[in-house]
This record gives sequence, C-alpha cells and structure tokens, in this order.
Amino acid sequence: MKIKGKAAYRYAREGKQVDIKPKIVEIKLIEILDYKWPIFKLKIVCGSGVYIRSLARDIGDKLKTGAYMAGLVRTRVGKFDIQSTIKIDSFINYSIVL
Repeated sequence: MKIKGKAAYRYAREGKQVDIKPKIVEIKLIEILDYKWPIFKLKIVCGSGVYIRSLARDIGDKLKTGAYMAGLVRTRVGKFDIQSTIKIDSFINYSIVL
C-alpha cells in the first residue's frame, strides 16, 4: 500500500506513524486446514488487495489472543496456480551461453 507515492512499510521502517485508512476487500473463503494449539493453518480465498498479514492480525484482535503469520504459500494468482509452476531447481543445471 502506498501513501503519498511511498510504500507504507518504508514509513514503518523509519519509525514514522502513518494513517492507513481501512478499505473494503473481498474474502471468499476462510477454511481451517489444521489446528494444534497454538497454531492453526488456514486456506484463504480472497480478492486482490487483501493483506494476509493484516488479516492474521485482525483475526487475533477479534479472538483477543493476538496473532501473527508464520508462513505463507500462495497457491494461485489469477489464472496461474501452483500445480502449473516450474521449480527453480530445474533451472540450476542449465548454462546460459551468450
């Protein structure tokens, strides 16, 4: 998210407070995949503009427990899904000759 043309996280790294206005986003699905206290894994299907770290924080606030995101696996972006990806390891054995 940008504020006055500058990424909001840069202000935070500089120790500056900025006013980030809430916005309406689309959450299509939240499914609990696994739960072992105190960790749970979720599947989230959402529209663009959703900040998953912020969603984790908001869920923790609602539960009055606090929460943070320890990991993220993006399984789909638009029409591209994780099943059709090529692993980086497959490129390591190739030499490029110019």
